[in-house]
Amino acid sequence: MEYADGHPVRPYCVIDDGWTEGGGSAPGGPWNTGLPGVFDDMEEVAARITETGARPGLWFRPLLSRTETAAVRPGMLRDSGFPLDPSLDVALETVAEDVTRFRRWGYELVKHDFSTYDVFGHFASHSPAELALPGWSLSDRSRTSAEILVRLYRTIAEAAGDTVVIGCNTVGHLAAGLVRVQRSGDDTSGRSWERTRRMGVNTLAFRLAQHNRFFTLDADCVPCTPQTDWNLNQQFLDLVARSGTALFVSVDPAARTDRTDADLAAAVKLALDGGTPGGVEPLDWLSTTAPRRWRSGSETLVYDWAEPWGATPLAV
Repeated sequence: MEYADGHPVRPYCVIDDGWTEGGGSAPGGPWNTGLPGVFDDMEEVAARITETGARPGLWFRPLLSRTETAAVRPGMLRDSGFPLDPSLDVALETVAEDVTRFRRWGYELVKHDFSTYDVFGHFASHSPAELALPGWSLSDRSRTSAEILVRLYRTIAEAAGDTVVIGCNTVGHLAAGLVRVQRSGDDTSGRSWERTRRMGVNTLAFRLAQHNRFFTLDADCVPCTPQTDWNLNQQFLDLVARSGTALFVSVDPAARTDRTDADLAAAVKLALDGGTPGGVEPLDWLSTTAPRRWRSGSETLVYDWAEPWGATPLAV
């Protein structure tokens, strides 16, 4: 809210993974209580966020449970919990109840995550050509997996009503029209700039054509942390703000300086204005995975994404 500085468009404050008893490693439900001693009363937390002038938002993992129920897939584990079977009505009823509860608590944005992984057991970067391997099925074999995912997305959208829905780890062309915002790539990082370059800059460039056509694009958070170079993060911040896509910032208080605060305030205000008129467009996208040359309005901008030693070919 400091960065918004009275802007007529209210920004969101989104509570990510870590608010439940499962801890901060993408746990499963139940999603009816917060973490004792930190998030004792989730309705009160939403009210406190609202009092600051921001709009409260909440993350959850709809298809994972820390307890075995009638909605889970028998004999299967996923991370530290039991995956729900979204082909079952009882599973969708559970998901709808969770979203309805978040609305009742006062949250105006819901981000649902991990559903593709919880169904298929693969993330995109490690998936085979066919997500559903031989011998694999959900309980209802009369529907395709695509139909089952669409039904899940529709269940969440209908339960959300006028609450903003963000899809993360959702299938973009299936979620179109059923999420307002779509996380279009893998996670950026407050620890390794290379990951932000590889994931954030890349997905902004190559999924930008879907922005405001399928959904609002979300290239993930711009980090402001002591572990990463602000000269690089600030460029990503500038580009996302100009683009008119969803701008999320993750700011470590230890990294705040007069300069970072000024840069963040300028970017947040620009993003709340809707970005640069006409948005942005990558110009050298046919020759690089992280375009450096961009059109912004009538300007041509050149960004330098490389650390002093260049880019790493290793996994990040």
